[in-house]
Amino acid sequence: MAGLVWTWLASVAAAAGPQPAAALVVPGFPGQGEAFADVVEALEGRGQRVVVAPTDRMDPVEANAEVVVAELAALSGTELVIVSLGRGSPEVELALAEAGDTGHVAGWINIAGLLEGTPKPSRALGPKRVHSDGMGFLVVEPSLRTVRSLREKVRRAARADLEVPSHIPTVDYVVRPASTADPSVQSQRTGGDVVWADALDYDALGGITLQLLDVLWPDPSPPTGSPSSSMRH
Repeated sequence: MAGLVWTWLASVAAAAGPQPAAALVVPGFPGQGEAFADVVEALEGRGQRVVVAPTDRMDPVEANAEVVVAELAALSGTELVIVSLGRGSPEVELALAEAGDTGHVAGWINIAGLLEGTPKPSRALGPKRVHSDGMGFLVVEPSLRTVRSLREKVRRAARADLEVPSHIPTVDYVVRPASTADPSVQSQRTGGDVVWADALDYDALGGITLQLLDVLWPDPSPPTGSPSSSMRH
């Protein structure tokens, strides 16, 4: 991970206690199946139960946020850390603001999150998907509603009214721009600890995730609870 620079924000303390027994992973980058599998494998190797939120890249941010809310409710009572990537991060942010109970969320790892959208939503959504609606018509996805949900103007307006619970410590993995003071990059952060990187190395996402986990819990004690591991799509 050459070129990685660790920048500590003194105002945010690392989470106390052992690392959580569970991880809720919210995917976000299309076409990165192996890299995403590495994240799951790395977390399971740490002894965590991994739950993968069944979001759909063709759905709007708001619809996927509802999926994340449902997963959080299903895991109520289980201490967990959320790991989100790319477009999954605004879905997590919206879900945390709308979920009724987030007391079991011990931390959030935001990897290259598009919290304030992107100037090129179609690229973030990946290849189009064409299928029949059963009535002889072809449906092309993503829909305009989905594309719109990732536009910068839409996400900025949505974020203005969001309040993520303050008890959740966060760490942001941000790709370094020409200047780390660039407002467009600063805005893609949650406000927690930050790790600057020269590029996003998809082949190293598993290791990156574990290093970010250790930012929130510097002493990687064995996960609390049962070491059993499961993956749900």
